[in-house]
Amino acid sequence: MYLDYFGLQEKPFSIAPDPRYLFMSEQHQEALAHLLYGIRTEGGFVLLTGEVGTGKTTVCRCLLDQMPDECDVAFVLNPRLNARELVATICDEFHIPYEPGEKSVKELVDRLVAFLLETHAAGRNPVLIIDEAQNLDPEVLEQLRLLTNLETSRKKLLQVILLGQPELRDLLARPDLRQLAQRITARFHLGPLRPHEIGTYIQHRLMTAGCDMHLFPASLEKPLAKLSGGVPRLLNLLCDRSLLGTFVEGKQQVEPQIVQRAAGEVFGEEPKPNSGWTPVWLGIGGGLLVGVLVGFLAWQQVRTSPEPAVDERQATATVTGAGAENGQKLAGRTPTQTEKIETPIPAVGDEPKEYGRVNVTPAGDTVEEPGTVPGLSVRPDEPAIDLFGWLVLHQGRDGRENALQVLMALWQQPSYVGDACTVAGEQGLRCFETVGSLGVLRRLNRPVALELVAPDGGTFYAALVEIRDDLAVLRLGDKQMEVPTSRLFENWLGRFTVIWQPPPGYQKALRPGDEGEVIDWLSVKMVELQVLDPEQLVAPVRLDNHLLDAVKTLQGESGLQADGIVGPRTLMELNTRLGGSTPRLQEGNS
Repeated sequence: MYLDYFGLQEKPFSIAPDPRYLFMSEQHQEALAHLLYGIRTEGGFVLLTGEVGTGKTTVCRCLLDQMPDECDVAFVLNPRLNARELVATICDEFHIPYEPGEKSVKELVDRLVAFLLETHAAGRNPVLIIDEAQNLDPEVLEQLRLLTNLETSRKKLLQVILLGQPELRDLLARPDLRQLAQRITARFHLGPLRPHEIGTYIQHRLMTAGCDMHLFPASLEKPLAKLSGGVPRLLNLLCDRSLLGTFVEGKQQVEPQIVQRAAGEVFGEEPKPNSGWTPVWLGIGGGLLVGVLVGFLAWQQVRTSPEPAVDERQATATVTGAGAENGQKLAGRTPTQTEKIETPIPAVGDEPKEYGRVNVTPAGDTVEEPGTVPGLSVRPDEPAIDLFGWLVLHQGRDGRENALQVLMALWQQPSYVGDACTVAGEQGLRCFETVGSLGVLRRLNRPVALELVAPDGGTFYAALVEIRDDLAVLRLGDKQMEVPTSRLFENWLGRFTVIWQPPPGYQKALRPGDEGEVIDWLSVKMVELQVLDPEQLVAPVRLDNHLLDAVKTLQGESGLQADGIVGPRTLMELNTRLGGSTPRLQEGNS
């Protein structure tokens, strides 16, 4: 009903386990890695558990898409069976013929054993997947264990993957099932999405459905997290009803009152937010802690500085010319001297806390090393200050905006007034917010605005402009610091924003069958990268199977999900391969 209104190609929040919509959170990546590891080892049992609606079946569907060619898969969806019925179902799934009169378990097991021996001799690997395995009776589980007794000197001839709710773990902990439990070679419990992943999850599904507009503002992420408890299935239902309500009211973005009404429809009553996410006392305590820390910093600065104190909240973000790509100076920008803090900031509380130590130095008095930014380097002999103390002092009233200003400066954008992402859009650039790991940042190889979470729950932002061996270089305005990556990423939950430049004509993620200016551009670039034969192009150029295969090849080589959907990550990788003139996180790594 609302698809055309929002420019969607399909419903983005269906609860069907479509692997194209799988949001690879850190947990989901680990879950998939455990499953892949299990089927590539010597055999036995692999266990994946999780609460209802957390995405177990969807992860499994993604596994099926990545299953090695030598695997033969049997998928049992209804495990409420006795031992004979289960073995018969396994035979059916493996297409093992048996006579209708064969009623005993032994007769069916003999057929299955013969099949396993034949497939092993042919170099095949049979894999049995059982969903909702918490419904299996102990006697049936024991029969499964007996099936895995067939083995060679190197591996078992049948691998079994059990998917189930948390009750499955309790079932396998029974003393009479300890022999089976000892054969589990990999296990993982899939929990709900974390609060900071909610917004990225929603945007991922919208983009997969063909819309890259932010229909759910960031202010709704916490309410949606509380209402859904982070369970993807409940979140999908809430978002689907919210989009319907937004369409009915003729709005362009979802609003809080629409979400509240949607929750009432989904849950059948006035929703009561789950207080497990963010206790009220934590928010109050965090506010008090920040207030005390800011007050102390102000007093400390007045006491140690020989010059009049400057209100950092009113300071305009500036970057030296050497901070721009290719060493070119930014018009109208000159280095501003950083203050020198002589005394480390003391921790607040009963026990001293240290989240990471950094060095601050005047811009003109530096020790430069290869790869550092002149005028902003760090002196190793300077007094160290606390990471979050530095952030409190420098991020100003809007930390995220200040971090994005650094990125805009690296893109050679002149001084501006207003929202960075809005201004970026006017200049042919875009903001892309997502989640990832340190490995993702290295592969992306672009400066990013990191969202950092302090131990008290406070949120801070800083621009990550360089990774040098095991050191990360952060920047806010003209202030820069180094911090060990191991310490920095203890306080980074994976969320970041990057500024990128889309190709001409790009409006939203490209899907099979699309054509137009941006598809023409894409085909030319794929030919340049020699992943597409120009003779395969037929006018009018469309995102057909040939071009789609080229896109998937690029995605696979870049560590991206090879789904053929051309979105920001794929286009950024394409730009990197082509050597585009974009700011780099690691100079020379392109």
